[in-house]
Amino acid sequence: MSQVVPTSRLHPTMAMSCFGQLVRSRSVLRLEHSRTKGLDRMPRTTEPAYLLAGDVAALLHVSPKTVTRWAKDGKLPHIRTLGGHRRFPADKIHALIDELTEIPHAG
Repeated sequence: MSQVVPTSRLHPTMAMSCFGQLVRSRSVLRLEHSRTKGLDRMPRTTEPAYLLAGDVAALLHVSPKTVTRWAKDGKLPHIRTLGGHRRFPADKIHALIDELTEIPHAG
């Protein structure tokens, strides 16, 4: 999660975050937390992970538009957000990839 700091409290073009990273912005400075720091303090969630259409497209080696079409046709499992965007359950997508992956024969 990032903290938003108004520039009125900091130099208008740069600031050092609490982790020593130089952050630049005109109107808002974001102090980004390191992805590796503090993971042990974060609560574990039981919510399933979801992927975006672009992520699924990269995994399946197709375009995001193809992923959207497949979801619309019922070929890919997905849910809709309140904003109408599709999210794809990561575990089911990875299971589908495993099912579709061919093992080359040593011949």
